[in-house]
Amino acid sequence: MYKYMENLKKIFRGLWVIGLTLLSVSAFASPEALSPDVRSKEFSLSRKSLALNGYDPVAYFQEGPKKGSKDLSYTFNGVLYYFFSEANRAKFIENPYQYEPQYGGWCAWAMFDGGGRTEANPESYKIIDGKLYVFYDGFFGDTLALWNAKEDDEKLIKTADQYWAEQVSR
Repeated sequence: MYKYMENLKKIFRGLWVIGLTLLSVSAFASPEALSPDVRSKEFSLSRKSLALNGYDPVAYFQEGPKKGSKDLSYTFNGVLYYFFSEANRAKFIENPYQYEPQYGGWCAWAMFDGGGRTEANPESYKIIDGKLYVFYDGFFGDTLALWNAKEDDEKLIKTADQYWAEQVSR
């Protein structure tokens, strides 16, 4: 009987560890693992589920922000994007994660600063290590200027990534 109880304890401990592992993995779920409904709730979107206020996400990596057209649109996992050209639309379809804004299009400075989900101005942006970051620029100031004044993109991104992971897991 004693050996039977010891084996049961080992089984329960194993199940406990597996459960904790699954919980921790879900907290850092990749965008691919999120359903379109959940994923679109994480993005800064207009009422029509439109990302970046209609700016073409691929254009940022070429000549800078340009407004897209609803005639050249594509919905990726519940998030609608407009594009300036068919070529940009095709590039996005080929590799959407390369072009999507970080932190769901919310202000990167707010993610670093723990300020929550703050609307970003799609014309205030920075490309860092091949990723698009957008920033608030309005009545309360220019957060891109604050970001650039820190002169440490790596540290800022690390802190912002941690905060974003907490936000997404809520």
